[in-house]
Amino acid sequence: MQDEQAVKLAQMVKEVTGRRVPIETSWLAILRAWKNSSDNAQYHSPTFKYRVPALRRAVERSVTRATQALLPGPQFFEVKPGHEFDVANGQQADAVRAYMTFLLTRKIKARRLVTQLARSLYLYGRSIVKTGIRVERRFGTRTVWPTARAVDPFMFYVWPETASETEDITMIVEQHMMAWESYESEAQALPKAIVPIRRVDLTKPVWVDTLIERLGRSGFADPSDVPAASTVPSRQEGFLAISEVWLRSAGQWVMIWLLWNHRDGPKIIRQHASLFPEPPYRIALARPLSNEHYTNGQGDDLRDLDTWFNDTLNQMEDARVATALPPICIDPDEAPRLEELQFGSRIPWRIKPEFAKVLDIPDTSVASLRVAQFAFGLLNTIGGSGQVAEGQPGRNMPRAGYAVNQLVSLSMADIKDVAEILEQENLTPMLQDLYDLTLDFIPHSQVIRIPGSEAFPDPRAVTTASLLGSWDFNWTGSLQSADVQMRSQKLLSFAQILTQASQQLIASGYKVNWPDLLKMVFRDGLGERGLEQLILPLSEQEKAQMAAATQGGQGGPGVQARGIPQTQDDMVRQMARQFQTLAGAGGA
Repeated sequence: MQDEQAVKLAQMVKEVTGRRVPIETSWLAILRAWKNSSDNAQYHSPTFKYRVPALRRAVERSVTRATQALLPGPQFFEVKPGHEFDVANGQQADAVRAYMTFLLTRKIKARRLVTQLARSLYLYGRSIVKTGIRVERRFGTRTVWPTARAVDPFMFYVWPETASETEDITMIVEQHMMAWESYESEAQALPKAIVPIRRVDLTKPVWVDTLIERLGRSGFADPSDVPAASTVPSRQEGFLAISEVWLRSAGQWVMIWLLWNHRDGPKIIRQHASLFPEPPYRIALARPLSNEHYTNGQGDDLRDLDTWFNDTLNQMEDARVATALPPICIDPDEAPRLEELQFGSRIPWRIKPEFAKVLDIPDTSVASLRVAQFAFGLLNTIGGSGQVAEGQPGRNMPRAGYAVNQLVSLSMADIKDVAEILEQENLTPMLQDLYDLTLDFIPHSQVIRIPGSEAFPDPRAVTTASLLGSWDFNWTGSLQSADVQMRSQKLLSFAQILTQASQQLIASGYKVNWPDLLKMVFRDGLGERGLEQLILPLSEQEKAQMAAATQGGQGGPGVQARGIPQTQDDMVRQMARQFQTLAGAGGA
């Protein structure tokens, strides 16, 4: 029964993967242009065959800017509790943030992940991130960690092709080429979930065509041509061609590993139902359309411009050389030995000048240079950067003030769009997936020791029990940070107005919740880290001193020396000074 299921599934996977060949051909052309190995030239110069990496330069500058926008500093995400003003939840949120920071910086390497996602989105118009579990063994200790990786778009397939949202996808396929040693380790770690496979039962795997193409362009053959390390004297196949298939069945996702290169034919070697209502893949599309999954990406626009620019550059060089060293017409009767006539500095020709004529070749290099500059400017503009984004404002343009900020903001619109797509479609959902995997798969006995930092001078020991709660995760890059700071400045202005109108509010029967307002300003302006350690409830002694100061009018000098407000007016003035201090810190 399982063999029949494997045969049906194999036929379905073949049909789904075979339908995307035209899309993969276009992606390979974009990849060749990015690697500067494209042969799509329309002008074939007999002398010059320059390939200036203009497309790669435009893409990489945009990738760098998008990465900086998504990772502006050590705090690039937020963890907010369900009850924002609860003291206990605020302290627990610090533990969750510390764990997630340690996970993203030490275990997952967030910068490398973000760079790969941004580059994939620019080249192919899609970026896919997958979350999972990795088991580490060190010094006899077994630890479990959530992990995330960028998925190769060439190895990732969805069905139907009309699904523009993840909720509309019914089948996901990812191709893997796994070494037999790695599979054997997985089978030993999960003996009840993975079917053991003998190495002698493997046949030679058929590698994915796009992977063979990419390896060949880099000068490599497929890894099967290299004999795998084995204790058996005879050579045996060392790779498993596996398709990881995710099927939606009755609202639940089922994961299946389908082995292709088994001597008995396709074989299902792993199968289990997912614990989560969505697949572990988070897909972002650069230019989504309704009922269309595969749309054109930015690489399609840049590839033709790159060909145009390089063709124009080679044509310009041909015109420049023809003008500098023009052809010469020579009377063959007066110069019988034409092979002795060579171009060179101060080389004499033993013929009469009237028997040699220099042809008048029009100089078209200037026009070609203008076209090349125009093509290069389009490459940079469509690639997401221009002169203003490069810090080079044009002639008669403002160079300081509000106008420049508006120009820079407009010139970075494409970068902002890419950063927002990655934040909303890939990174923010990934944070929630990593947290869910932590609670479901990390043993409660595993103690996570997080090294200290400037904000946390003492080492921290965290368990999954201390992370349990209702949290709102949000990836906050430099773009959202700027919006939050602007909101914070508005809150500061509003708080100063409240300090002036507090007496009128009290007289009208209203009061201002100053502690929560101060927490809101501090959290939105400077972040939530350490918030509950700064805003603390009064102790019983301080409450008694406050009551005595209020009943005694102006109070005594001892009360004032301890910094406790004497009256309601003093309290309002002290709040105003605190807000001004915060405003100065936010501006700095």
